[in-house]
Amino acid sequence: MEYVVLAAVGLAFLIYSLSMHQLERAEITGPMFFVIIGALIGFMLPSKTAYLTRDLDHLLPLIELTLSIFLFTDAAKTKLMVLKHSFQYPSLLLFIALPLTLFITY
Repeated sequence: MEYVVLAAVGLAFLIYSLSMHQLERAEITGPMFFVIIGALIGFMLPSKTAYLTRDLDHLLPLIELTLSIFLFTDAAKTKLMVLKHSFQYPSLLLFIALPLTLFITY
């Protein structure tokens, strides 16, 4: 089963790298693309969740690395001049919404 997931992630990387410019025109970022692909992979896998989580635990570092790379590259493309003029929304998200989310989900 893990080979199917690895093949699907590799195929997703290939599709993303080949169609990156078309996705940018459609205003779909890398993290958005991979969340959609991850949801599709999750829906296509069999519903034996206990079997899958035990089998796919060693893929967790790959999943975390993929997420961190795409979130970092997406954040690196932030225009600082725009952020200086509209700092209220990121500040609200970072200092109010993030702690509330962590508190509620913990």
